Amino acid sequence: MTVEPTATTTNSTAINSATNSVTNSTELELDADELFHLGIKASEQSSHEQAITYFKRSLIKKDNANTRYLLGAQYAEIGMIERAIDAMKSAVSLEPELWTAHFQIGLAQMTIGHNAEALISWQQLEKLEKSEPLRLFSEGLSALVTNELEKAQQKILQGIENNRQNPALNKDMSKVIENISTMIGGEKMPLPADEESSSKSHLFLNAYKS
Repeated sequence: MTVEPTATTTNSTAINSATNSVTNSTELELDADELFHLGIKASEQSSHEQAITYFKRSLIKKDNANTRYLLGAQYAEIGMIERAIDAMKSAVSLEPELWTAHFQIGLAQMTIGHNAEALISWQQLEKLEKSEPLRLFSEGLSALVTNELEKAQQKILQGIENNRQNPALNKDMSKVIENISTMIGGEKMPLPADEESSSKSHLFLNAYKS
């Protein structure tokens, strides 16, 4: 005997089908945090186009200071320094105590010769404890900008000694120390263009990890 489907059964099947369709669609859509971490992964792999796309998509879903900062870091890595500075400034407008962004704003300004602006940006880090690595690094770079080489060397070495959380950043700052030592010896030995660019790129992401 064949049992004909009732209206109730038919309606229930249709509702379940529609619910499953909506659920599957929702599950496939990446949320802001997922996009943020995909952006970090792409950054680590030097996939700048992908990283920028992920960070922008993440910001559409949820505005976040860290996302703005890392988007700025990507702009810096592809040479769009002015845009990098703007993105990082927007990050600290949301989160004034995002110290890594203050540090990197100054670094970006220094790379394009805006030394006076860099000094102002690094002044924000004076709000940290005197023993904080980012404050010591910023004081060292400030001394470097004003050609106080011995002071620069001392401050950065102190920062390296105090920085136990981010060995990668210490490695980058050690390269700065090497260059300062050469300058103290009487001859500046700049990094080759490719190596210098790579070093700056790593510095932006490594500082975020501190």
